[in-house]
Amino acid sequence: MAREFYVAEDGSIHSHPVTVANNPGNRTNTYTPAPVATYAHVRTEYRPTPQVGTGRIVWFWIISIIVSILIAVGVTQGFGTEVYGDDGGFFATIGPFVVFIGALAGSILYGVFCAESVDYNLWAYILSALSSAGGIIATGIAVAIISFVVMVLFYILIIAVIIGVICGIAGGS
Repeated sequence: MAREFYVAEDGSIHSHPVTVANNPGNRTNTYTPAPVATYAHVRTEYRPTPQVGTGRIVWFWIISIIVSILIAVGVTQGFGTEVYGDDGGFFATIGPFVVFIGALAGSILYGVFCAESVDYNLWAYILSALSSAGGIIATGIAVAIISFVVMVLFYILIIAVIIGVICGIAGGS
């Protein structure tokens, strides 16, 4: 059975079988294309599947985690006192942990979700380090928001207790 090739709308080349009808009168073959099958999965963009070795992936993870820890140490040592203070308060206690968790989380999230799209090449290392810095900023903002919400809830609780005491005294109980 012969095959006929055609170019689909997305630019990919497909083949589908054709039926051959012999015409004995003039000894020519007439090719009639078979009905085109509809494909369930049509590729809209061509991107070759890369062959990335396991060694490259392992070295990416080792280097990106080491770089994120170095970034966290640099941020903690360079800006720690200015940002958290040195009075031993709440932020001075949890600040370094927030920096390390944010740096590792940013690097790991980039590695899990995005590094494969650039085939673990040099861009993956650069963007992993940038994601590490972004993770520090994101976790710092999250901790600041959580601290603010806890403080507001604490003040609401204090105000509710004061109103309860005043109502109890005014009610004569």
